[in-house]
Amino acid sequence: MAAKRTELPSRGGPKIGLTDNTTKVVRSEFCDTFKLTEAQRRDLDALLPPGPKGRDRIFSMFEVAAHDYLKARANPTPVRDFRRRLAKLIDKLRADRDALCKLAPGYAEEISSITANIDVLDEKWRDLQYDADFYEGAPFHRRQLVLNLLLLWEACGPEREPGSSRKKDTGEVTGPVIRYLTFACSLVMKRTPDAETLRKDIYAFKELESKLWNPALRRSKKNRRPAK
Repeated sequence: MAAKRTELPSRGGPKIGLTDNTTKVVRSEFCDTFKLTEAQRRDLDALLPPGPKGRDRIFSMFEVAAHDYLKARANPTPVRDFRRRLAKLIDKLRADRDALCKLAPGYAEEISSITANIDVLDEKWRDLQYDADFYEGAPFHRRQLVLNLLLLWEACGPEREPGSSRKKDTGEVTGPVIRYLTFACSLVMKRTPDAETLRKDIYAFKELESKLWNPALRRSKKNRRPAK
């Protein structure tokens, strides 16, 4: 059975987000890294929009996102740098495959397996172009945390599109999503992003959604990395 996924609604773009399988693996190996208290669960539940009964899956996804953030915080890696390193890995795999074809052409199954892995990584390389647009100018791990928190918000219902507003008298950024993100980030981060930063993250997230949902943009030849 395919793993259920907390992700952007599928409109032809690449799938991103945390899967149930990811949750099980991380919780089994790093279950003591981050765990919500009962009080934190109640407060978080009060800030999330109404959704299906039973928030255990949402809370588990939150703990995985927190774990990923804490693990990456000591060594933040910008997406563009990761994309360059991934390209080098793909080139090495291609070279290894070509060498194997010459040395042992009868190893068809092994060669096919390497080719399949190259295709998967190459697809990820292309998908990271959209992530790079979203994460531009910000450390990867912070934006990744906010993105996953927004995915959890949307997981409460298809109509739960994140947004923000401003108070008429002060111009201060406010709204249910801002309150949720502020509290959720405070549980994980040493320094919570201010409301203006979170507002920019929300609109960057929505722009990323629109790009992921545009099949024509994703299939554009200029977005494809030519094989060497």
